[in-house]
Amino acid sequence: MNGLIGKSIAGRYKIVSKLGDGGMGVVYKAIQTSVDRTVAVKILHPHLMSNTDAMQRFQREAKTCSKLKDANAIHLYDFGIENHLTYLVMEYIEGQSLRDMLQPGKPLQLRRAANLIGQICSALAEAHALDIVHRDLKPGNIMITRRRNREHVKVVDFGIAK
Repeated sequence: MNGLIGKSIAGRYKIVSKLGDGGMGVVYKAIQTSVDRTVAVKILHPHLMSNTDAMQRFQREAKTCSKLKDANAIHLYDFGIENHLTYLVMEYIEGQSLRDMLQPGKPLQLRRAANLIGQICSALAEAHALDIVHRDLKPGNIMITRRRNREHVKVVDFGIAK
């Protein structure tokens, strides 16, 4: 799917670069051309489009993320199927994962850890209030960015949530 770089999805999202990939799909950095906004576009692997379970899981991720409004949860902007591509459009988070931030033998200071944990709990509290269980919470699914000169957490990848 590297052939998508420079192409547009749904006539609205111009693919800029590949951010990463996983078992379900590939995530790209893109520009929402109508409002000049940087977004992340997750595209389901084409070979999974005929897999009913994979399609249901991908659609469940869209429905799950669309309900989340907490500042510490990833926000979904769009979902669609076009030209044999199934995609999710989410906010783009510039930063690093908690997994990448943690270093062996160098624990986080207590105050910093408490701040990050509090923000993670905020996202999970909203999810649980909506009867959503993340089921894959790990340092790699917690993004750390900066907002108003403070560390800001975003919980991502609700792909296997129930």
